[in-house]
Amino acid sequence: MILAAWNVVIHYLVPIGIAFSVVVVIHEWGHFWIARRCGVRVDRFSLGFGPEIFGITRGATRYSLASIPLGGYVKLAGEAPEDGDHTGAPDEFSSQPWHIRAWIVLAGPLASLLLAMALFAGIAWRWGAASPSDTTIIGQVIPDGPASAAGLRPGDKVLAVTLGGRARHGGQAGRTLPVTSWKGMAAIIHTHPDKPLRFQIERRAARLSITITPKLDPRHKRGLIGVTPETVQVRFGPFQALWEGARQTYLWIALTLKFLGMMILRLVSPDIAGPLGIAQVVAKAAQNGLQEFLYMIALISTSLGLFNLFPIPLLDGGHIAMAALEGAMGKPLNPKVTKIAQSVGLVLLLTILVFATYSDIARLRSGLMK
Repeated sequence: MILAAWNVVIHYLVPIGIAFSVVVVIHEWGHFWIARRCGVRVDRFSLGFGPEIFGITRGATRYSLASIPLGGYVKLAGEAPEDGDHTGAPDEFSSQPWHIRAWIVLAGPLASLLLAMALFAGIAWRWGAASPSDTTIIGQVIPDGPASAAGLRPGDKVLAVTLGGRARHGGQAGRTLPVTSWKGMAAIIHTHPDKPLRFQIERRAARLSITITPKLDPRHKRGLIGVTPETVQVRFGPFQALWEGARQTYLWIALTLKFLGMMILRLVSPDIAGPLGIAQVVAKAAQNGLQEFLYMIALISTSLGLFNLFPIPLLDGGHIAMAALEGAMGKPLNPKVTKIAQSVGLVLLLTILVFATYSDIARLRSGLMK
């Protein structure tokens, strides 16, 4: 019993606590650092939530270690005037011009995205990054695709493609085209939907011939056989790694926004992970090694930075939007309007949380029943 509990702590609770603490503390450090630079007093910087275990006071700030080590928070002086937390002192958050307040709030998501970029860059520099090869070696064969049905296997090397599937006299049919690159092979497949092609392949020093008919992709109007290229590890120098870190962050942001857009348009079914799902993935990544664990922290930090930029009240993006609205109007917003907006934002966030947690539980139950 004790050994089982210890394994749970080491393999699940510790990595989950580290991942969430790193991501949230860096996010809050962004708010903290810019607030201090703008002359705003920070009352507390807490690592964790709940009762304080240990703390020290430096200047006007109390630095705390709390009992629940899952994230952290920054308490700015005068940040909640609607609750009476405002005396009008010049070093309070609410006393600042709208653009200073917006900049302090924006610093949190920016810190999250910079953390993601740094982690992606560090991974690329230390371990390299997987990149699709331009050789004609098959990396993966998608199940139930034309290539899988025809018997093509990962590791097969395509040497040539014969148009028409079998040799014929005259015309293009029967013409054999040697292929030396993945792009060249893909061009042949894309331009011959619903037409049989004979692939000359090399498999473990043996030569084979396999006929595959590309399936028409109605969305892009091209033929596909259901294969992906072989991937190779590409090592990066320091400056190349920084560029790769920025590229990875951009790609994940673009992919997330694309998926959310497809969800809104109902092109895909809603499927988002909640706290349970994220915790499960983090724990599994930690068991697979440091590289995958750091990559998962980078993904979570990217999501946190992006999600907090959405103009939803209570999120950083909502505060930025209200500050910008105040700047456009030239006067502070009505406190009643602010409270109503925050209430709506709270309901929306709770709805998303409940839906995501329900999805997590449904996935867990489905996995247990299989």
